Amino acid sequence: MPFHSIEIKNILKQLDSNEKYGLSSKEVELRQKKYGLNIISGKHRRTKIDIFLSQFKNFILILLILAAVLSFFIGHIIDAIGITIAILLSVTFGFILEYKADESMRALQAIQAPRALVLRNGKNEVIDALHLVPGDIIYLEEGEKIPTDCRILYSSDLEVNESTLTGESIPVFKNNMIIPENKILSERSNMVYAGTFVTKGTGTAIVVSIGNETELGAIASKLSEIQSEETLLQRAMDSLGKKISIFSILAIAFLVLIGFAQGRELTSLFVLAISLAVATVPEGLITVLTIILALGIKRMADKNALVRKMNIVETLGNASTLVVDKTGTITLGKLTLSKIYQDGKIFSSSEAHDTKLLEYSVLCNSAKIIDSGYVGDELDKEILNFANNKNIPIEKIKSKKPLAFYPLDSERKMMSTIFQLGRKKISIVKGAPEKILSRCTKIENDGKVFVLDDNEKIKVNLSLEELTNKGMRVIAVAHKELSNLTSNDAERDLIFLGFLAFIDPPRAEVDQTIKIAKNAGINVIMLTGDNLKTAFEIGKSVNLISDAQHAISWGEIENFSDEKLSSILDSVKIIARATPSSKLRIVELLIKKGEIVVVSGDGVNDALALKKSHVGVVMGSGSDVSKEAGDLVLLDDNISTLITAINYGRTIFNNILNFIRFQFSTNLALLIIFFASFFSGLPNLLTPLQILFVNIIMDGPPAIALGFEKPAKETIKEKPRKGKEIFSKNLALSIFSTSIFMAAISL
Repeated sequence: MPFHSIEIKNILKQLDSNEKYGLSSKEVELRQKKYGLNIISGKHRRTKIDIFLSQFKNFILILLILAAVLSFFIGHIIDAIGITIAILLSVTFGFILEYKADESMRALQAIQAPRALVLRNGKNEVIDALHLVPGDIIYLEEGEKIPTDCRILYSSDLEVNESTLTGESIPVFKNNMIIPENKILSERSNMVYAGTFVTKGTGTAIVVSIGNETELGAIASKLSEIQSEETLLQRAMDSLGKKISIFSILAIAFLVLIGFAQGRELTSLFVLAISLAVATVPEGLITVLTIILALGIKRMADKNALVRKMNIVETLGNASTLVVDKTGTITLGKLTLSKIYQDGKIFSSSEAHDTKLLEYSVLCNSAKIIDSGYVGDELDKEILNFANNKNIPIEKIKSKKPLAFYPLDSERKMMSTIFQLGRKKISIVKGAPEKILSRCTKIENDGKVFVLDDNEKIKVNLSLEELTNKGMRVIAVAHKELSNLTSNDAERDLIFLGFLAFIDPPRAEVDQTIKIAKNAGINVIMLTGDNLKTAFEIGKSVNLISDAQHAISWGEIENFSDEKLSSILDSVKIIARATPSSKLRIVELLIKKGEIVVVSGDGVNDALALKKSHVGVVMGSGSDVSKEAGDLVLLDDNISTLITAINYGRTIFNNILNFIRFQFSTNLALLIIFFASFFSGLPNLLTPLQILFVNIIMDGPPAIALGFEKPAKETIKEKPRKGKEIFSKNLALSIFSTSIFMAAISL
């Protein structure tokens, strides 16, 4: 049985641990030998050798290597050196670019929490988190990164932000209650997981899994099993290389047969074959392509888009489907005060006029003010921040000492404070609306107090429903005058003051970004671990969808066959409650449909989909695991930067197309000259080294100049090319007619 559905005493017995003594030093030593260190192996990370070898995944480069080797063996050393220099230029340049991009990511890696407070030998001690073992008893405190997967033993107002794993931006209450076995990760309130953060409260927990056995480790390890999709440029170059090689072999075979028939010497035929091979293979293509891509990478870096793999630049420009995460990508990734209900009306936060509601919310608040800002509960921090922006003197208000304070807990779902305000003792209560309203007998509107009768309750509940239907997290605020300081009296017969409604708001640039993407022929799909109601409201606010028909929860479709699921992906724009494995499955199906898929995300739960996609795009503030899986990092966390990168990608493709037209016109002209001289009995007009000179030195600078072309305004409006071949009929006709003219003039 999973740990979340087992009683605590049975877990302690199963892991042979003691909640009051912890593990002994000797037992820790034995377990470290058995389980190893609490680290994630990182098999998915690219080494220097991986980056170097990836440069050779190119059929044209392999043809050049074969041509160099053959030239060397028949004594044409200069030709061999010339081809080798072309190869080294391409490989070295590509390696340096990708290695530097990877190195810039290493500084952001910190998958595990560095330290942990643990109970061992009956004493508390601080250790490196990598030395934790199953059975260790650890203490959790506000602001800490959780070092490994644990089961809660005790908790006090403990809340954890699990957005990196689940995609939900709202912190989760944690307790030690047994959870049914079939509950999904986001509903296991008695478990905490590696890579998440304590946002509030304290707790004691027992380590149940470490390293690769954690939920974080399982996702990270699975990355090494996923085969990344080949980029369009790789596919196009491989296809082109194979066609060139077949053409070269046939041409050389034809040449040798004719030569034998003419009675030519074998040595001279070998020289001719090398010349033909060099004329056929566009030696400058790889070098110039590398330079063009490098220019694109530099331009993208100037726009805060860090490219980790060179070949994805052109693929990005051909994106046909953009799969985005919600939390941290579409939204800011933090709760913000959005609406206020007071005096019988709902106002936007900017229209807030009643300072009493905010002042009381500041008084009944667990967050603390420090030099660098605020610490504590996410909602309470936002209340202080909002009140401060409204010029409410929060420091003066917070300096007042409460007569009594009753903290928020998961059972009461409310907190209360008692203050001496003037000559009155005032109890202020803040918490879950249903809990607060059940204890209110009166309501305050426009500074006057009325009985909270059935009609008033209906109005209040309708307003509450309106706010929650928009996916907001709502808290209620109430108060009363006290005659004594007992907590029971402080939290009953209350006067309802109002609601504060919070939401993780969309980024300002998202609306326009989605509009541009749609105009560019790119289908946008949002996958989120959040609930359907919240996902729909966010999607509607950024004009991703207009009605609920295009939004669905993963639980409704997870048992669909691949064929049926694939068919609904044409119309569905939002899938809520998506898990890491479901995101991966959806991306795989989109790729099978022939889509060029770009996935954008920031959490560990996005990593598998990021790795599988044609291009994985990660926010700069995202998790380390997602950055390792991604190909492009948006350093400014601005999704509009992605559209800029797509536009550059499309421009680069057009530049590559222009270069190919230029390069192949020259190569075909050389071939025509070659065969014309051969069949007419003329001597060889060009040696292999001269052909190399034309391909690299003469063609190189003009071809590179083509790579400097900047994006045109209309480029982003072009429809995605998807998986179409680079060579079109029009391109082939253009190359053929130009080469005929060039050959005729040369002859």
